[in-house]
Order: sequence, then structure tokens, then C-alpha cells
Amino acid sequence: FDRPHSMPVLVTGGSRLVRKAIGHVVKQEGGCLESEQWTFLFSKEANLPLIPPTTAT
Repeated sequence: FDRPHSMPVLVTGGSRLVRKAIGHVVKQEGGCLESEQWTFLFSKEANLPLIPPTTAT
């Protein structure tokens, strides 16, 4: 991750509308802490029960 002591936040699944709304609040309205690093994925992009492929994403 870019910053030391950053906290990754992974957002998957849900409807596209919900994911876009969360992304808007985080990116446009400053709705996150400076130490957080947000990643938005479709559920098809990461199989959460399989740790290695998800970590690679």
C-alpha cells in the first residue's frame, strides 16, 4: 500500500448503485480517513473464500 500504516477497505458485491454511492461519499465528499485505502471490486473480480487470488487483486 502507498502509505505506511494504511488500512485497506475492500468493497465487493452489492448493487452497482450502492457501490457507486459509497464511492461517491468516499472520494468526492471526504468520507474516509486519510489512512484508509479503498478498493471497489465486482464480486466476479475477487473470490473472497480463496485468499491468494483475492490478495493478488
